[in-house]
Parts: sequence; C-alpha cells; structure tokens
Amino acid sequence: MFFKLFGKKPDLREQLFAAVAKGDADTFAELCRKNRQAILQAFPDWRRAPDSVRHDREKIQRYGNGLVAVARFFAERLNDTSLLELLQGTDEENPLRQWQVRLQRAQLRMDHGEFTAARDDLLKLYQDKKSLSGPGADQLMPCTLGSLAACHFHLAELDQAEQATLKAVELCRQRDDREGMARYYCELYELERYRDRRDKAREYALLVASLSGSETWRRAADLVQSEPLLRILATVNDQEVELCDLKYQSDARVQFGFRRNKASLGESRRLNERGKSLAGEGRFGEALECFLQAQKADQCEPDCRFMAGLTLVYLKRYREALEHYAEVERLAPGWFHSRNDAWLATELAEGRLSHDVWATLMDLEHMPADQALREADKALAEAPLLPPLLYRKGVTLETLGRREDAVRALRAALEHNREPNLQTRVLLRLSQLVEGNEQTDLLRRAEALKGDLIASAMAGFLLSRTA
Repeated sequence: MFFKLFGKKPDLREQLFAAVAKGDADTFAELCRKNRQAILQAFPDWRRAPDSVRHDREKIQRYGNGLVAVARFFAERLNDTSLLELLQGTDEENPLRQWQVRLQRAQLRMDHGEFTAARDDLLKLYQDKKSLSGPGADQLMPCTLGSLAACHFHLAELDQAEQATLKAVELCRQRDDREGMARYYCELYELERYRDRRDKAREYALLVASLSGSETWRRAADLVQSEPLLRILATVNDQEVELCDLKYQSDARVQFGFRRNKASLGESRRLNERGKSLAGEGRFGEALECFLQAQKADQCEPDCRFMAGLTLVYLKRYREALEHYAEVERLAPGWFHSRNDAWLATELAEGRLSHDVWATLMDLEHMPADQALREADKALAEAPLLPPLLYRKGVTLETLGRREDAVRALRAALEHNREPNLQTRVLLRLSQLVEGNEQTDLLRRAEALKGDLIASAMAGFLLSRTA
C-alpha cells in the first residue's frame, strides 16, 4: 500500500547499494542471500553505470562501492567468485586494468632512462583516460600525472612538470588524500629547488611537513633558502646527519657523501652514464659527445662537465678541459677531485708535465699494489717531485704494510704540493700514520683547508673523538 501511494519500490540494485552506503550489514546480507539468483543474472548489466551516475563523482563512488561490496559478499560468504571475476574482467575488457598495464609500461621505461618515450606514452594515456571517473580512476589519474610530471622534469620541461604535478595535487585534495598531496608537494619542492626559487621551495617543504608531521621536512624548509651549491652529509648507521650535528661514535658506521642544492635530471644522467661506459672502453671521442649532450640536457649538472674535462685530457685537449673544470667549480665547488684534476691539466697545458706520466698516474689506483709501486717509481724517475705521484706511492706503500716508507712518501708530497684538494687528502692520510700532537695538528689543518670536502669532513669527525 505504501509504495502504491508514494511511488515505486526501489529496485534490487538500489536496495543493495543503499544498504552498503548506510553501513547496514544485516539488511545487505539478507538481500544478497534472498536474491542470489536474481543478482547473478543482473550483475553483468550492472557493471556499466547509468548515464545519470557516470558524470557525478559522488554518485559513481557510491555505485562502485556497491558493486564491489556485492561481488565480495558472494566471494567471501557464498563461496562464489564469479561476480569478482566479472568485475575484474579480462585485460581487454577492463579499462582500469588496461590503464594499469600502460602506466606500468611507461614507468618501466622511466626506470630504464627512456624519458622521452615514457612521456609520449603517458601523454597519450592521459588523453585516453581523462574522461573516466570512479574510484579506480581517482587512484590512477594522480599516479599518471605524477609520472608524466617526472618525465617532464627529467627532460628539463619544467613548466609542463609543474602543471602536471599541480593537477595531481588537486586530484588528491578532492579525495582528501593527504599522503598523495604530500608526495606531490615533495616533487614541487624539488622542482623549485632546481629553478632556484627558494622561497617557493620553502613553502612546499612546509606543506609537506604539515601534512606528514615530519621534522625532517621542517628542517629542509629552514635550510633551503641558505643551502650551499655543494655540501657534505654524513650517513650514520643509514641515517643522514648534517655535519654540524655529527658526533663521534666508535661503533657507528659512518660514510660521507656530496649533497647538491638541486636534483640531477634523468636524461642528463642517462647520457652521462653512457659516456662513462664508452670512456671505459677507450672510445673517448664518442664519450665526449655523450658528455656534451648531457650538459645540454641539464645546465646545472657538474658531473658531466667533470667527465668531459677528464676525457678532453685523455684526448690531449688540455685548455678545453680547463674550461670544463672551471664550470664544475662554478656549479659545485669542490666536486670530487676536480680541483686537483684542473691543476694537472694546467701543468699539461704549460708543458710542465708529460702526458705519459699523467696517464700512469691515472692508472695507478687500479693496479695491484706491487705493480703500482713499480710504475710509480718509473714515473717518479721522470717527475720526481710531482705531488700526486708521491701521494699515490705513499698510499701504495701503506697498502703493502711499509708504514715508515709510506710516511716518507706522504711527507714529500706534503712538502712539494700547494694544490688544496690534494693537500687535504695528504694531511688526512698522513694523520693516520702518526700519533700524538702531530696527528691532531694534521687533522686540524685538513679540516680547516677544505680543499677536498670529504677528506675535510672526515678529519673533523676524527677530531671530535677528543672533543
């Protein structure tokens, strides 16, 4: 009588979905059990949402939740997985599964450094799927945009990277996905660091800190505006520590590494690694071309310029090498041994050092110790006061257990050297072969000189034993 007076009784699908939306588990279970055959017959048609639902985000969410709840009840309570299988469909039938496969394929290309191909795939995927709605689409679209933004970033397409990332943030905001918002704010932070827009980077770091409650991100916000081009970070038992917070621990695993004030771009890294591989095969002309392309792909990356400088020395183009080493120092002052390599290139350019002696010096580190000692002595016969050769001989003698001879070689390197990068390393190495006040003095000099940033940091760490 009620439905005759006030309208049509809701159909079975609507009754089921309404019970799910209300959280009325008892009514939902009763409906499923009483109408089992009817549901099995109707469910294939239910998989396609009505037009009145498909373009309304809240309605499609409710519809999707209802479908999944019915399929799961049949699988878990009635031991019938057929509805779940229908819902999942084959890869050809299921647009979400197709989406996942294409996204994963593009991400695999990114992992292999194929950023241009991945970008093109993701742009097409976005165009193909942007009209889809529902819970699955709501999860996949931010991931798609985030991956697309990463491709743009690593190809130095910074404006496009920003636009895609902001879209991903907005989609996460609509779903109240705080974790997703924090993830994409992290990407925007890196983007603004790369652009040297430090105030904007700080804003994004604070947003990440607010969403995640991370003290690390609060510190990043404080640091980003005064972050040096290059600094040293310590890793203590797998935890990164700023040098100002580093305390000596006798049983700790401590390593030191470089940290630049901006990320490296993936396309440049790919070309740089290709160049290193070619250089390792002795194909220096091809290697140089890769390093030059890497420089075009990332105008802020020091390592491809460092490698180009080294390669040009192998090619005996010393003055060109010096131009690249100057760029390294501009972008990342103190990058690895670039300062000492630049000094060597100057000696070669001025004719004070022969290419053969330089080539021997480059090879010594990779030789067995006894062979390295013989080759060092041969080179020293031609260049008896060359500090890098004396240093390498001292290291080799130490490896062979000839401590007193090692000390003599290192003292000779210290006496004749004036280049700060090598001087810092000599001071640190020698400090580990002497004791008492001399050791402390050598460590203090190494820490203060900062010609080699990592050796200086290690010296400071060792000095903190007695602080």
